Amino acid sequence: MEFRPQTPPPDGAAPPLVTRTPLAWDAVNRTRDANADSDARLGPDAGRPTYAAVVLADEPVLYLRMGEPDGQRLVVDASSSKNSGQFNFSSGPVKCGIPGAIAGDRDTACHFERSGGSGYATFSATALGFAARQSFSLEVWARPTDVSNYATILAHQEGQDGYALQTNRGDSRPIFVRANASGSTVLIGSTGSIPDAYGYFVATYDGAIMRL
Repeated sequence: MEFRPQTPPPDGAAPPLVTRTPLAWDAVNRTRDANADSDARLGPDAGRPTYAAVVLADEPVLYLRMGEPDGQRLVVDASSSKNSGQFNFSSGPVKCGIPGAIAGDRDTACHFERSGGSGYATFSATALGFAARQSFSLEVWARPTDVSNYATILAHQEGQDGYALQTNRGDSRPIFVRANASGSTVLIGSTGSIPDAYGYFVATYDGAIMRL
């Protein structure tokens, strides 16, 4: 899971006030430590940069590995920004230490359970604000396991300004929302993820155009 700053859009694009929707999904990111060998390549791929090295070369402001042991409150940021956050267990269960998307990877994944509430993690609003026309990208590997309702993967809101990356009810198509005082803009992807399988969700904003 990574967040990359780029630079600002025209005022007038914006998501509706985002209501946190419980989401059953397994969040996976690909490296906690830039020097870790958890994605080490063998055979014909030996010597090539690991997935983590490629991501970290882009200098994300937040890069989550989601390899925390179950029950740990701290959510580690593997980027140089060190914008670590915290799991919130009071509103819903979060189960870490489950199998992730990469076979043999020492870092696992976390499952945010829908039933009984909405478990989630929080991070610095300052680091992830992307205010006004600042461009940014949101990139997440996730496995939706319950598509019976809309679900929020990532969201940020300060007053009337904010953004969200969500999945659509029934088909898990990605939804990218951006909001400000002028209103909101909603972009819905044309293709949903395969049920109960990992998918790569990417939303970008270049200061003028939103893309999925």
